Amino acid sequence: MKDILIARFEEILPRYAHVWEQKLRTQYERAKDKEYVKGAIRQSVNEVFWSLCTNTALRDIIADFISLYKKGETPAAIFNQLSAKYNTREIVTDRDKELHDFLVDDRQAIKLFIRCAAYQEIEWRIPSILNGEPLSALVVPVATSTIQWVCAKDNKNEFVQLIYGLYHAGYLRTDTGEITKIVETLAAVLNVGLSKNWQSNHSGSVHKTSEGYHSPIFKKIGDAYDLYIKNKLKRKKLNK
Repeated sequence: MKDILIARFEEILPRYAHVWEQKLRTQYERAKDKEYVKGAIRQSVNEVFWSLCTNTALRDIIADFISLYKKGETPAAIFNQLSAKYNTREIVTDRDKELHDFLVDDRQAIKLFIRCAAYQEIEWRIPSILNGEPLSALVVPVATSTIQWVCAKDNKNEFVQLIYGLYHAGYLRTDTGEITKIVETLAAVLNVGLSKNWQSNHSGSVHKTSEGYHSPIFKKIGDAYDLYIKNKLKRKKLNK
């Protein structure tokens, strides 16, 4: 049941956040006093967060969920971490029991986590909403492609390096000229679970590199293609 609900999480969240974002954009675009509406939008989003915390016993779980979500952890990983943290405690107080019962009820927990994630998504998008920028690339529906990027979880920066390399070599382009949109769109197509702070991770890796550095992914690709050609020619000779 939990796996099914987590799949539903990944299906519902983009649509939920998309509808919410469109509503806020319409509110802002129709406003005569835009400065007033800016404050009203921020306040309404903040109120959503506090509405999540009406049950004080769940505030720690909500805070932990949002913290892990910001780091780019997957819903399944977050759920497992929270279950391990709170369900292994000895049930001493009524609060302990309430936290335990909440996480045991997969449906109730996933429902709240969707609302938490949607809140955080909108928090990230508020600047673009108030600046009149296009809908965020993050609201692109979850990819239905079966093609997957299979690089190790901790090395998804190589995917970003690859796309940046193709872009700056002139092999990719977009009407807006924004490389970030290309990265996020291709990540959706290839089911790459980029973290929400992937841009800062990439920038950090660039600043840490020394002169003459070459990303390993380009050598891996070159070596793999050379091997493919070598094997292809070898088979061709054998078939003569």
